[in-house]
Amino acid sequence: MVMSKHARKRIEGFINLSWGKNHEKHYDVGMLENVYSELLNEKNPIDLLKVLDDSSFFENFLWPAVTDHMPLVQVQLLCLMITHKASSNPSILKDLDSSKFNALFDHVIRISYNENLHNSFCLVRFITLCVESLHVSHVKKLIYPLTNISILDFLESHEKVDRIFSTVKAYRKAYLSYKQKLPEILQQNPNHTIYSGWLHQILMKSNLLLQENTEQANLKPLLTVLGLCLTFLSAFPTRRFSHLVITDSCFDVFSHTSLFYHTSTLFQSLTDSLRSSLRYPYDNAKGIDLSEKQIMQRDEQLYHSLQTTLFTFYQDRLQNLLYFPHSWFQKRENLEKITNSLTYDDLKSLCQKCYLRTSFPQKYPIKLSSSFLKELFVSTFEKHEQNLFLNSTDDIIHISLDDLFFQERILTESQELSVPFRRFQGYQNQNLSISTFFQRNMRTLYDDLCKKVASEISFMCNHSPLKGSATHQSHNTIVSIKRCRVQKVAPPLVGEIYPQYIHCKVDLDTERKKDIFTLIQENSFVCLLSIADFKQQKRSSQGLETCTKIAFGRPFKEHDDSEVKEGKDINFKNVNIYLDPLFYSNKVEKEGFIPETMDFNYMITISSSVKDTWNEILANRLLLKKTGNFPRWLVDCFLGFGAPNLVTFPNVGSNDITFKDIVSSRMQLEKLFTDAIINLNNLADPISIRYQQGKTLIETKVDEYPNTSIPKKASFNDEQCFAILNSLQPGLTLVNGPSQTGKHTLVCKILETLTKNFQDKRSLVICKSRDSLNKLFHIMEQANCFDEGRILCLNGQSNGNEYNLYGTIKYLISKLPYLLTEVDRLASSMNAVGAYGSNPETALYFYDAFVRPAWNNFYKLASASDDQTLWGIFPFKAFFGERLNEAPDNTSRVIDKAMLFYSEITHLFMTIRDVQPYTFFKRPVDCEVYALCQQANIIGSTWKEILKHLPVLSEKGFSFSNLIVLDSESISEYTIVKLLTCNESKSGLQRLVCIGDDKTSSYSNSKLWDTQNSSFSEKLRQFGVFCYQLKTKYNIRKPIGELIDWQYNTQFQYVDTTDTNVCLYGNSGFVNEYQFIDVGPFKGAKENEVKKGNKQNLGEAEYAVAIYQYMRMLGYPADEIGICTLHESQVPLLREILNVRCSNNSLFGLPLFVKSVKNLKEHVKYMIFTTVSSETIPKEWSLGAFTKAISCSRYGLYVLCCRELLEKAVHLGPLRDKALATPEKLLLTTGELYPKSHKIEDDVEKFEIEDLMHLSSYVVEMTKKKLQIMNS
Repeated sequence: MVMSKHARKRIEGFINLSWGKNHEKHYDVGMLENVYSELLNEKNPIDLLKVLDDSSFFENFLWPAVTDHMPLVQVQLLCLMITHKASSNPSILKDLDSSKFNALFDHVIRISYNENLHNSFCLVRFITLCVESLHVSHVKKLIYPLTNISILDFLESHEKVDRIFSTVKAYRKAYLSYKQKLPEILQQNPNHTIYSGWLHQILMKSNLLLQENTEQANLKPLLTVLGLCLTFLSAFPTRRFSHLVITDSCFDVFSHTSLFYHTSTLFQSLTDSLRSSLRYPYDNAKGIDLSEKQIMQRDEQLYHSLQTTLFTFYQDRLQNLLYFPHSWFQKRENLEKITNSLTYDDLKSLCQKCYLRTSFPQKYPIKLSSSFLKELFVSTFEKHEQNLFLNSTDDIIHISLDDLFFQERILTESQELSVPFRRFQGYQNQNLSISTFFQRNMRTLYDDLCKKVASEISFMCNHSPLKGSATHQSHNTIVSIKRCRVQKVAPPLVGEIYPQYIHCKVDLDTERKKDIFTLIQENSFVCLLSIADFKQQKRSSQGLETCTKIAFGRPFKEHDDSEVKEGKDINFKNVNIYLDPLFYSNKVEKEGFIPETMDFNYMITISSSVKDTWNEILANRLLLKKTGNFPRWLVDCFLGFGAPNLVTFPNVGSNDITFKDIVSSRMQLEKLFTDAIINLNNLADPISIRYQQGKTLIETKVDEYPNTSIPKKASFNDEQCFAILNSLQPGLTLVNGPSQTGKHTLVCKILETLTKNFQDKRSLVICKSRDSLNKLFHIMEQANCFDEGRILCLNGQSNGNEYNLYGTIKYLISKLPYLLTEVDRLASSMNAVGAYGSNPETALYFYDAFVRPAWNNFYKLASASDDQTLWGIFPFKAFFGERLNEAPDNTSRVIDKAMLFYSEITHLFMTIRDVQPYTFFKRPVDCEVYALCQQANIIGSTWKEILKHLPVLSEKGFSFSNLIVLDSESISEYTIVKLLTCNESKSGLQRLVCIGDDKTSSYSNSKLWDTQNSSFSEKLRQFGVFCYQLKTKYNIRKPIGELIDWQYNTQFQYVDTTDTNVCLYGNSGFVNEYQFIDVGPFKGAKENEVKKGNKQNLGEAEYAVAIYQYMRMLGYPADEIGICTLHESQVPLLREILNVRCSNNSLFGLPLFVKSVKNLKEHVKYMIFTTVSSETIPKEWSLGAFTKAISCSRYGLYVLCCRELLEKAVHLGPLRDKALATPEKLLLTTGELYPKSHKIEDDVEKFEIEDLMHLSSYVVEMTKKKLQIMNS
């Protein structure tokens, strides 16, 4: 749907007249009314809002005019613009001036209180956005008066209030305190009564609207109010009292009995969500989920009270309907029997006796019909089943045909509905508890599953896929079936109502029986359909509507694969499947008999993406049982209402720690611990920090400490020291810093110190990519302070390189032959007869029987003797040979040196002991599970790999005490919550450290409610958790770093730890260290759109390869050059040109990588960056993408772009200004060969490259000259 040309022209006219670039801003209410009218009447108002946003309508015109006296239309437009902006900038409310925002909020409340819903529905949506943003302090202060205890004044009667107080005594105390302070509150806020009654007023207006008529115009405001209620109920602070008001208003009942419920799928969906949220088993007073025992007690009390009331007052009317167990009264059809047996007056009195609302204030002419009272009674006592769609067996999908139709309709309606904001599915952005977090994810996944299945069925039936759904069904197949026979029905397990499984035999009707049979057996799921004649179905345009039945099954084999290979007679006519038990049970219940056959006539294989989604749903289902594992100290903050400082040190607790080589001076130590008592002898010795009686004691601790040789880039500065030392303490630590700030080195130091202080505690490190993980373990290997047998690098799929990768199991096992050879050599040196190095068992026996006794004897003699010739009796003298120096001057030094040698021998045997268990396992996966759950105390993994192992690990009791999230900006909230919930540690998680760079986040524009695509650390930062900002960059040119430094609001220091002083010199052959080069058209063409959304730019690709060839001619190493691009579709073009021009030429070769910015994972010294676009600014031109590309280059950056388009990219901020300050044409120097170059401040002889042909010709001439020199 595209915005009409006339509407765009009118809006552009308003822009030019009122707030254009070169026009004075004249405030005109009439013009605002015209703009608002255009928004309401336009079929696609989103595009109109984008035009207004791009023209700075909000910043230049609306927001500066915010005053205490604003017309309605200005408030409406302000609300619309803020709501629209929040979709791309979630922190907009935080950035707005608080005093103006308070004035706007007050206007919104007063106007929406008095105006009708048609004029104020966008204001209600604005309030919904504010409720979603409770993490913003000035917003929280404004929202709480709408939902505090004062709103209880608007319940139906004082009797209800007293009944609530009798249930929750704390409410009575708070209410009495509120009444005492009421005069003072009214004096401070004259609009207090409006604030307290606002929610009640909105709900009453909605009830009236639901009763008046069902015009389509009423749907927009009602959907908005439904979203408002869902948002109020989705977080504990706003739910506590608003739950009572929403329930008392009967808004869900009016919605359910409205005609909209049957005519609008979106309205029905939100109404059902509201009802489910109101009845969710939650203690609204304490803010916690009800346990199963509490739910049973609540239900017992509720239905006992109901039966007592019915028996006492309505025995003569209901008679036999009263003598049933409680479970009978929980079903809707039985409750309807009761209501149908009562008159209107009886029904009204019954509702009154059950404390249900039966009257409304006179100013709201709301009529109470018999159908309303029936629904009110039934919905109150009906037992709602949670997650009914999961009642089938774990490994078989259950989707009904109604689910597919419903999903299709809701997608269509939500896209076609003319509302300036469409995010209806995101209303439940917050979480009441960890359980609701996973339940909401399950609901989202299930909707996605329905969309995928519907799309695949439509595709296979030769229909168009659903709107918004991808089509990758080319590998699927559809086959007709003759008959589907029920072979066996396994009875339910004890306590279950559905069969364990239903074995069906399906007769195939196809000539390619063997091929189809194999294809079906290889699939995890098949879909059975009952549809019209397939030929007629293909010609039909009704899509799914021609299907009458749908069920899912899981194929299984009655024979082994070996039988097929041996050529045994296998019946390929029949396929055995386990049918969905829930579908079968529903069919039996409806038809009243047990069928022998199922009337399906087609079978479709389902893609692996459906399987993955279903497995994710099942994983969420298992996680619901483990929500108690989530760290209690983190729950409130994660849910959005806890004080952010309560999850950080020292509020979570404190530990005494010992560390070494972190602080560089006593002055720095005093700065880190201002009030500490410091007693140190030598900073080079281990330092102990103890917390006693509110005091911090720092002293030298002479203790065994592992030798550390972490390659220091420089001494840790204050921010790095703060980050490290706080990461060692219990609680949450957030660390943020751009590329090249030493984040991997920080993690290595944290792991080293944690291992020393808490040897029995396991630390799990997760990264976004294998490259990041390998970099960390490379630093750990250089540090040489970790026990190789106790670390694990879980690096995804096995390959040959893992034998050389430090930390992997293959690397550890590959060392065993060398270790056993050393044992044989040691045995020979000690004259021990036997093959002790034949296997780990004999080696460990040799250690216990010979090595340890020999050392103990030597130590006793050395301790009791003053002889200076102790080396003569050292039992391992022959083993170490020339390494033994002459005896020291005194006995104590002899013993010290001997202990060092003996520690090497001990380490040898301890490593063998660590390797030994892996020799018992035959499968690599068993080795990994053993290491993960038993042996390793430091585990490193990519987030995808650890999630792949998670189902098995959770069964084996996988646990960890410390979780370190590296590259946290690229790891979703959902991933981290899953890990924390699966943690089976008895003591729970003690430390959570998130280290990343929020400016290169993959989720920079995501919403807080979108758990699959939002950053955990970014969410906590928005909630106000303190974050340590790293301020030192290592080995990167300052001019390149300053291109993006302005985003971090801090002053960075640049440190060069190399011996080359490369940052003092320019790049060989280039005038500038970085340059944004205007490429221009190539052969008259600019960019080319291969297919929708996939762009290529041949000119930029050729230019990038030409620069690479030029650098290689100057002597730049190929592995120091990388090429990246903003568009994934540009990568194949670049690789094709490189293969033609460079791959087979030894003078050039291939660069280190050619990648899109999205897949960029490693740093490179010199980066060639192509932006591709030259006509319009695409979504790929985000500030985050530019930041990521620039942060991955260290010494040289050459960006190929369209300068005209770059001038329009105002969203790039100061980066754009710095880019435009560089010359348009590439500037080169002469007479320089890598690595020699000019000093940056020196004048050099330079020349300008006119265009691509000029550069290509220059490279050709250079190549010819080099070949001549080589030939000569």
